[in-house]
Amino acid sequence: MNNREVTDQDKALTLISEGSISLIKGKEDEGFYHVVGSQDEYLVVLPNFCTCEQFILRSINTPGEFCYHILAVQLSGKINRVEDLDWVKLLLKHHP
Repeated sequence: MNNREVTDQDKALTLISEGSISLIKGKEDEGFYHVVGSQDEYLVVLPNFCTCEQFILRSINTPGEFCYHILAVQLSGKINRVEDLDWVKLLLKHHP
């Protein structure tokens, strides 16, 4: 068995398979995505914004780079694995 580095693609596919991505619909039906990552929960706005630290570090150092949370959202949209999530319920869940 070979040891191999876990890639962003591997991490993204794991998020999708675990059902960790939800679509938050706004007033104008514009989508924002709630992603439960390995360390925390994040907000992703397509085409390329994420609230995770890795995204911020990558985008500062290498413009055009993005994190695996964005990749997971992009892939999940293509395979229809996104669930609608009421943003009010999401806020209440985390701030009782």
